[in-house]
Amino acid sequence: MSRPLTISKSKIDRAIVLASAFAAKRDELMPPANGLVDVVDLIKECGPKMKIFEATAEYGRFHEFLVGLTSAEMRELQALMYLGRGDWSPKEFWSECDRLPMDVDPNVEAQHVMEKAPFVDYVSDGFEVLNQNRIV
Repeated sequence: MSRPLTISKSKIDRAIVLASAFAAKRDELMPPANGLVDVVDLIKECGPKMKIFEATAEYGRFHEFLVGLTSAEMRELQALMYLGRGDWSPKEFWSECDRLPMDVDPNVEAQHVMEKAPFVDYVSDGFEVLNQNRIV
């Protein structure tokens, strides 16, 4: 089934721009994830840096943007993310999108998106898949 996205292309583009700035600042301030690092040591190292990171303009702008989305827009943005990550086929997009559970608290949904490190790639790839398959 094909239907238009609720979230506009300009909002998708804005999410990508904000997520790119967010990721660059995160990479600047946070140590890289490494399977060789002891988890306890990583938590000790990240704790103070996480507080600094959460106070950055890049974090604030991206979080504020995400919290400002309607639940339909957030659902579609997450669906694009999952599609771009390869979790679904293009034909499954709308049925899976409609089944995505949304938390009542938009902060929970914003945090969920912000935890996806390659968000920019996932969303860009997901939108490209929809366009190539004429799903929207």
